[in-house]
Amino acid sequence: MEQRPSPVGAAVHAYSGVTALDATEKFANWAHRHWMDRLPTKIRAGEHLAAIILMTFLGRQIPTGADHSGGVDLEFAPIREACLGIPANRPMKFEVKSIPGRAEERPSSDIGDVRHWEHRLDAAIASGDELTDDVRSLSGTIGSLAGLIDRAGDVVEAATAALKKKTASTDSRNIVILSHFFNSPTVEHFDDKALVVGPYLSEPELADDIDTLWLYAEPWFLAVWSNADRKWTTLFLSSVEPGADGMDTAGAMRESEQLFLKMMKYTGSSPWLYEVNSG
Repeated sequence: MEQRPSPVGAAVHAYSGVTALDATEKFANWAHRHWMDRLPTKIRAGEHLAAIILMTFLGRQIPTGADHSGGVDLEFAPIREACLGIPANRPMKFEVKSIPGRAEERPSSDIGDVRHWEHRLDAAIASGDELTDDVRSLSGTIGSLAGLIDRAGDVVEAATAALKKKTASTDSRNIVILSHFFNSPTVEHFDDKALVVGPYLSEPELADDIDTLWLYAEPWFLAVWSNADRKWTTLFLSSVEPGADGMDTAGAMRESEQLFLKMMKYTGSSPWLYEVNSG
């Protein structure tokens, strides 16, 4: 049996889930002014989740720029003290990318990506088309968190190229990678002892001028790689339920997204907001 990585000595960083809700409220107020014309696209891309995560762990400051004119996905003012691998006193620029779903079994189809699958399913229901197996089902392959970082290589390269094109050398350049559970389920998702995920993650191949790589392998796993420190830090959010103890990153992120969608009066669906029932 393969030995489980030891969490001894691993870096962790935790915040209250209530902090995430506060960050969400501030972000929604900002998004009302800057995102309304592209809200469905932003939600499908998961950029709202990236913003909530970054605002929660980087001081809850609101973004200073939106990508209306070809800029970066998210931009924030400099922080006064270095944090989680991001240096102080440099404008923070972020590109947000998603790891695409696997579609090896149907190479001519986008069925391997949950966002495309959801869009196709919604369209079929709306038009009254027959819900065939290809429309109703989504196929995937269980991998590992280490393999997830390897699979992210192409999107990391794309984000790096975008940052070098859109930012100055004096900016802090950073990448956020989102991985939907139904696109990339990992064996660690089914291991209730895989809580501190840093030791499970492989070292990413990053250009020297990229400061950090953030990973949200939703719904549970959140971590950030510091290029300067050459290490992963596991990030946690505590439960937002009254009287509840312990860490509940998935629950805090779900509550944050629900609050964001409510404040935005968004009536569409989000591929990132779902429940899994067994039986």
